[in-house]
Amino acid sequence: MRAFSTVILLGLGFLLGSSSVMAEVKSGSDSEGIAHAVPKGDFEPFGWSVDLALFAFLIFGGLILVLQRFAWKPIMEALTDRENALQKVADDAAKARTDAAALRGELDEKFAQAGDQVRQMVEEARRDGQALREEILGRAREEIAAERDRMTRELETAKDQALLEISLRSIKLSGLLTAKVLGKQISEADHARLLDEAIVDLDQTMAVTGAR
Repeated sequence: MRAFSTVILLGLGFLLGSSSVMAEVKSGSDSEGIAHAVPKGDFEPFGWSVDLALFAFLIFGGLILVLQRFAWKPIMEALTDRENALQKVADDAAKARTDAAALRGELDEKFAQAGDQVRQMVEEARRDGQALREEILGRAREEIAAERDRMTRELETAKDQALLEISLRSIKLSGLLTAKVLGKQISEADHARLLDEAIVDLDQTMAVTGAR
């Protein structure tokens, strides 16, 4: 419509210009006759005449036909293509904005999920670290207790062996002293009896010590 209005305005301008030119040409050719026929004060340089108006309208109609036949379709196609291109650009821009908004929402959701996962991982690592710490401490306590029990048993065994050795030495020494005092040798039976008595006394002493 805008192109058609432009063509109409151009045609009207051409019509006015043609009428004015033809009026001036005619007034120039018949200037002498018009000068004595028309008073000087009543002369109209832009006056209309039927033949000039008909000629101008014929030219204008021919111009419209030529434009409609050869130029109107390409002009309308170009305008339609331009309008379609502009509409496509607008649609693409709207789609791009929609896609960008959707992508931003998706990224925000993924960031939120990643933050939750990181917090969960940190919490799990903290719990695992606490559990591992408790496990290590428990094993250390068990090993320390086992080592303490082993050392206690070894000390008790060493003490018992030392007491037994001391008792045996004491019995042997007592036998030698008795033999010297009595002036006779102790028989093997007496020696065995004294050894048995010493062992019994040692067992009683160890039992009393263990009870304490």
